[in-house]
Amino acid sequence: MTMAQRTEIDGSTERPLHARAWVNDRLVATSSRAVRIEQPGGAPMLCFPAGDLKGELPAGTDELLLPSAPDGYVAFNPGDARVRLTLVDDCGSTDERDRTLKRFPTWGDAADLIDLLNVRRDAGGSYVSVTRDSAASAHREIGRAHV
Repeated sequence: MTMAQRTEIDGSTERPLHARAWVNDRLVATSSRAVRIEQPGGAPMLCFPAGDLKGELPAGTDELLLPSAPDGYVAFNPGDARVRLTLVDDCGSTDERDRTLKRFPTWGDAADLIDLLNVRRDAGGSYVSVTRDSAASAHREIGRAHV
C-alpha cells in the first residue's frame, strides 16, 4: 500500500466511536467524526476535524501535532507523554455503565491476534511471529520468539 488508508475509527460506518484528545489533562478536542488513518510502516493517526477542537490549543503544543494530517484535520502525537487519546465505546447502549474507554492507538482486532499467535519456523531454526512493541507506539514489526 503506497498511500495511507483512511477508515472510520472503529472500522464501521454504522456507529462510529467518540474520540477525545487531552493535552496535559486538558480536553482539547472531542469528536464523533474523527478518522483513523493507517500509515504504512508506522503508527496509525487519529485525525480530528479542525472544527471539533475546543478553542485554541495551549501555548507550546505545536510540536504535539503530526504534520501529516490531511487538510481540515488535526492529529496529535500519541507517543508524546503529554498527549492522551481515548475512544468512548457505548456499545450502542444509553446506559452510562455500558461505556468503556479505549486508549488510542488501540491494540488491534482478531486478525492481529491470529497473526501474533501464528508462529512460523524460519531458516535459522528459530520461530518468528509478529509482535507489538507497545500500545503507545502501535507499530507492527517482525520479531523473534523462541518457542
